[in-house]
Amino acid sequence: MLELSHVIQAFGQLAGLDEQEGEQWRALCQSGLDTLKEMLRPGADTPENCHRLTMAAAAIAYYRYCLIVSGQEVHTLKAGDLQVSTDPGRSLEQAAALREEFLRGAQDCLCRAPVVFRQVNSL
Repeated sequence: MLELSHVIQAFGQLAGLDEQEGEQWRALCQSGLDTLKEMLRPGADTPENCHRLTMAAAAIAYYRYCLIVSGQEVHTLKAGDLQVSTDPGRSLEQAAALREEFLRGAQDCLCRAPVVFRQVNSL
């Protein structure tokens, strides 16, 4: 059966957070779990499916976490001749791919596919 504490633990592993830091994102993990539960087929929340469903809920929370922190990250740090840059868009793409992969892994437990919005290029 799905448990919030397991989702928080899995989320922390995906986000690279320790237990205490992961616990600070409890509401976000609850939101990811609620989203997943809305997609579940009746009777799919069984011990056999628990790990896949927990990881899918954690991946949903992780994607949302990346959305939040991507606007808060330092993008470029310059010290003398040394410059280090990060690309928050890339980490967001990776989080989306991870979310989709875990949802695909639990697809047989879901009654509807999650809605995924994608940007399209103009002609």
